[in-house]
Amino acid sequence: MKHKGKKIFAALVVSTMICSAPVYAANNTTDVFYDDFSGTTLDTNKWLIADKSWGGNNGGVVPENVSVSNGTLKLEGHGNKYKGNVKGHNQPTGIRTGAAIATRNYYSSGSYEVVAKVAPELGACSAIWTFEYEEYYPGDPEYEASGKTGQYYAVNHEIDIELPTANATHKTPSFEAARFNTFTTENGYSMKRDLPYAVDDGKFHTYRFDWHTGSDTEEKRVDYYVDDIYMCTSRTQVPSNAGRFWVGLWFPTSIDADKDGICETGWTGTADFDTTVFEIDSVKIVPYHESGDTPQKESFPYDGWAIDSFPELIDQEKYNHIINGDFSEGKTAWTLSGDATVLNEKSVLSSGSKTDTISQLIDVKQRMTYTISADIETDGTEVTIGARKKNGTFNSSQTFNKSGHVEVSFVTDAGSSQQMEAYAQVLRYQQGAPVKVDNIKVTSGKASTVIPTPDPTPTPKPEVSHLVLNGEFDEGDKNWKLSGSTIIENGHAVLASGSDTDGLSQKISVEGGKTYTLTANVVSSGANIDVGIRDYNGRYTNIHQTLNKSGTVTLTFTTAKHIKEVELYAEVVRYQSNNNPVYLDSIVLKEGKEEVTPDQPDIPETPVSGLLNNGTFTQGDAYWTLGGSASITSGKVVLTSGCDTDTISQNVSLETGKTYKLTCDIESNGCIVDVMMQGHDGKYSKKKVSYSTNTKGELVFTVGKVHSESKVVIQVLRYQDGSVKVSNIQLEKMK
Repeated sequence: MKHKGKKIFAALVVSTMICSAPVYAANNTTDVFYDDFSGTTLDTNKWLIADKSWGGNNGGVVPENVSVSNGTLKLEGHGNKYKGNVKGHNQPTGIRTGAAIATRNYYSSGSYEVVAKVAPELGACSAIWTFEYEEYYPGDPEYEASGKTGQYYAVNHEIDIELPTANATHKTPSFEAARFNTFTTENGYSMKRDLPYAVDDGKFHTYRFDWHTGSDTEEKRVDYYVDDIYMCTSRTQVPSNAGRFWVGLWFPTSIDADKDGICETGWTGTADFDTTVFEIDSVKIVPYHESGDTPQKESFPYDGWAIDSFPELIDQEKYNHIINGDFSEGKTAWTLSGDATVLNEKSVLSSGSKTDTISQLIDVKQRMTYTISADIETDGTEVTIGARKKNGTFNSSQTFNKSGHVEVSFVTDAGSSQQMEAYAQVLRYQQGAPVKVDNIKVTSGKASTVIPTPDPTPTPKPEVSHLVLNGEFDEGDKNWKLSGSTIIENGHAVLASGSDTDGLSQKISVEGGKTYTLTANVVSSGANIDVGIRDYNGRYTNIHQTLNKSGTVTLTFTTAKHIKEVELYAEVVRYQSNNNPVYLDSIVLKEGKEEVTPDQPDIPETPVSGLLNNGTFTQGDAYWTLGGSASITSGKVVLTSGCDTDTISQNVSLETGKTYKLTCDIESNGCIVDVMMQGHDGKYSKKKVSYSTNTKGELVFTVGKVHSESKVVIQVLRYQDGSVKVSNIQLEKMK
């Protein structure tokens, strides 16, 4: 049986409330939206599930907190005391993380009614609202008409009912008060009203607003009701654009006054609880179709939703994104590196002194699952098949050593449409014949076959040193401290990236002032593992190496004279894009230094130009941090303006109080590039010049007397036309 909201006639409204409730408009019931959540799961034909940062200093909203059971929708919120496994956005824990859903369709004028039981804990906001958001930039007609002069002009059409809150009657947050808001820009109009009674009574109540966009017979306004009791009317900032209708539980921004990691003093109170639930019995929308309705033009309609939320986009992406995947046109559309080649309509990748790679850029949508497939021929030589962003911030891959048809699924991250690089790669210095890769395809959707995994067969094991106990794991986990979901299996430590950080460690007795070498065998098909040595939490000794491929980790270190014990550790951190298991074995610690041929050539430490390292990019992107889709080509960094801000940066140590000059060569035909120097990421100092033509960029600045660590930053902001090439970056101290 469905629950019924409390029904009380408007005549019972207490004298403190406005009691002149407007008359209902005539309803057009031919396209009424209704959901009573009578199924066992959310009807995704009607609803979208939000997955995004939301509302400031919190964990946003996540799909894991949305469920349907016993005839109601349950939106769960995690307070300051939450210690569960669900993680939020932009934070290491799951505290202050909520949930939200929104209609797939857009609605304008109409009656919006929700029968719900609010989350009864202070600190979380139970809310219902409409929302439509647009961004316009210089040159857009809407921006020019707005008269704005900022970086962009935002249109935000929104209507809210939010509670609890404080108001003139209730000086602290209370469930006897609510906010009734309207917005047409990023500035809105808010009315805080007393409710007839406290609604945190464990009962279902009916929350409604009637939205009129205006017509010959209707005044433009929004009328608010609780249990059919008239609350108030907004005639200010009344939206007209159609928007999605939302129901959510979220955590308003609050302050961590005592710096203990727990936020308090928010306008809904302090979230001093573990979990709470906003329970929704039904949602009903009756459109009015008034003449004042205006259409939605949302700038980011596909952003911020759960993975694979839009079947229509998945269907559109079913086509093969790879050009010439069967190599019938030779090397056309492919980028080859190392000794990779194409013979007899197949790509051929050998393992010699170079790493062989074939790759191709493809266009993909955000927050969608794709599968790259290929046919491979190998006698045991490992080949990696995967997809990655051009700047390396995302890499999902799997390594294979058996012939057959293989498929690797990957999920694109949030943001607007993007480009990714589909690739096949054979690392150097393997024993075995060349690998042939053919019939490469990328389509939307998950893998359709069982994907073979690489055999975790260890390389020949060296003689075990007595310094590491049970380094072969012949005795299971004896002498080892395990964390996360780490297990010992068949003579290997098995670590994988999931919701926990998998790790293991062992404390080892050493002699002060001695040099030691640590070695360990790693089998990985793309996930990163850190192997290291530390003492006193890294106070005197702190050295580690990160590996995301199969190979041997080698670390040489010298202990401080007073150190008698070090800790050996290995970690696979959580939430990596590649969650394939990593296998670790043959861990040995020996006294002395072991000479090892490095996997990659050493990068000279001597600066190439002035005070900067690799300012002419002769060593690719070495020493530089690239953001967005920035890339290095022919000794120049290419910064393209699209849906991301492209950046390149390098940290430098300078003398306090001294004056320096930063120069670079710029190629641009109108796209604006910013050349900046920042101190502590701009917290203490920031100086910038901007260019939009072919020129010699120059920035003169003086380092503050306190902070000598600075950063060179060159960036091209998003949503411009074109790209910029920057080369010959130099930093010099002026006399």
